Amino acid sequence: MWVLAVMYVLLIPSAILFICAKHKIGGSAPLTVALKAASTTIIALTAVVGLAGSRESIRTYAILVTAALVLGLVGDIVICQPEPGGFLSGMIYFALGHLCYIGAFFRLSTHVVWAVPPFLVIYGIFLAVVTRLAKKFVNMLVPTLLYGAVIAAMLSLAVTAPFSVSRGYILLAAAVLFAVSDGLLAYHTFGSAGKTNEISFLRHCCTALHQLPSVSQPLDWISLCCYFAGQSLFAASVFFL
Repeated sequence: MWVLAVMYVLLIPSAILFICAKHKIGGSAPLTVALKAASTTIIALTAVVGLAGSRESIRTYAILVTAALVLGLVGDIVICQPEPGGFLSGMIYFALGHLCYIGAFFRLSTHVVWAVPPFLVIYGIFLAVVTRLAKKFVNMLVPTLLYGAVIAAMLSLAVTAPFSVSRGYILLAAAVLFAVSDGLLAYHTFGSAGKTNEISFLRHCCTALHQLPSVSQPLDWISLCCYFAGQSLFAASVFFL
């Protein structure tokens, strides 16, 4: 569809400019924030166009996906703020977006029960990893566990999509890409976090995710590419399902 073609024609250069600017001048710089917002706005507007022309049978699904993308846009802007509060606020907005995705999957899936075994496996692995790093989380441990549960639920429900609707593999790919993006960011952040007080930890998160002016961050490049690809596939699903 021409709308999706336009989305990728605009998104690819915008995302590349954002990643380059992020590594050159820092993630909290106005130009970087503007480029990131522009990239996610392109995706969100594409979903809005798809929602406007969606069939009644998938209207609720399209509304929830569009809401998730808008919340992701807000989260992208908020989390770029250098103060520790920006990281927490961004985390909340992304969690709300994932809850919208979960609602969309519930609306779409005809095999919701099938999501239980994948959830137990995915969240079990997540708990094992977090337990080993528990001392580095301090007061952030509970929010991290809750956020992980939301991600695991979203990904587990996505596993049922190919068995529920035609082209459901698009949703599975979108969810996997988003989960991989979050996983790489977590590894990049927590793997080198050495301080255990909350303020230092949050400052480290903001620095690692958005302010590190290094051009040698392949994990960050991969993570961001996965993020934009996953979100764009969620927008595309409004047209294909």
